Amino acid sequence: MTTTTIELSDNLHAQVQELAHTTGRPVTELLTEAVAQGLAYDRWFRMEVAEGLRSTEAGRIVPPEDMAALWGRLTTPEAMAEAEAELGSTVAIT
Repeated sequence: MTTTTIELSDNLHAQVQELAHTTGRPVTELLTEAVAQGLAYDRWFRMEVAEGLRSTEAGRIVPPEDMAALWGRLTTPEAMAEAEAELGSTVAIT
């Protein structure tokens, strides 16, 4: 294992300290987990962007007007009520 020093803003430092206190977990564990999650997200995001670019280059795109129409159908009050009913009380859709 390698030791690395980082500088945190006072606000971030306070948040990490509060989380460590609340969860009873060591600060080093929390920061290591946060870095790992950040790197995993970054890796996923770059792969998704690359796939999107490959799809665009291959001509697999949805015209903006088709996407707007689809979004309009998905976000009607009726569609939103149906989605909320399917999800139950686990998520509030506003």
